[in-house]
Amino acid sequence: TAYRRQRQMCIRDSLPYGICPIQKLGRRYGVPTPYTDAILTIYALALDLDIAASAPNFSTLDPAALL
Repeated sequence: TAYRRQRQMCIRDSLPYGICPIQKLGRRYGVPTPYTDAILTIYALALDLDIAASAPNFSTLDPAALL
């Protein structure tokens, strides 16, 4: 149904652009994110997606430049 496709789309968009950035920033600054890691692992396996590949890349982020 259309409702089910809408929900799946929300999940597929929320993972790389909402949840995965939290994980990446946590790794960058040494903050453990075990529950976030678990959620992303489960959804990646269930949906057969490489979530991290489509997530924003923070490797060049300079927090001082944002201030």
